[in-house]
Amino acid sequence: QLHGHDVMTLAGESFPLARAISGNPIAHPTTAKVLVALDDGTPAIAVNELGQGRVLLLNWHAYRDRTPAVSTVVRRFLESAGAKSGEPLFLFRPEATIAKYGRQAYSDVEDWLRELGYQSKVMEEAELGSVGVRSVICLVAAYYTPGEVAQKLVSLVEGGCNVIVIDGPVYGMKEPAVQKLTGFSG
Repeated sequence: QLHGHDVMTLAGESFPLARAISGNPIAHPTTAKVLVALDDGTPAIAVNELGQGRVLLLNWHAYRDRTPAVSTVVRRFLESAGAKSGEPLFLFRPEATIAKYGRQAYSDVEDWLRELGYQSKVMEEAELGSVGVRSVICLVAAYYTPGEVAQKLVSLVEGGCNVIVIDGPVYGMKEPAVQKLTGFSG
């Protein structure tokens, strides 16, 4: 009500609209615009514009929570990126993260995207160079994102791709390319 919304008539929304969350948040926005912050000021959702594309950061395990409000943000980002339900969204997780944490996050995100009406395809690092200009890449729980991988993603976004970062790449934040991709410095 404070922001002019009648919560009883939010189209397409249902409760809960809020939830306790856990994750590995990154902090200190530089070029990213924070859209939603947690009670303690930690950025929860941010957008970073790079060249022709954008990066949407969901700064926690959003694929586990799947609140209606967050699903709406993701759906609107995908629509604005031109994603179509018949075309796959790419799920990418750097090999360094897979070695430590496995592949479970892929299936969780695939389920979430299916609920939102989108198909997905798991992508390996070697396939990054073959992504089309208007593609959407979901960087899934990529805690260990090497600088060279982040630089490839930066180049793709600058050329028109869109990236959704789901859970912050906390252990790669010292890399300048990771900082540029996310729009955060720490």
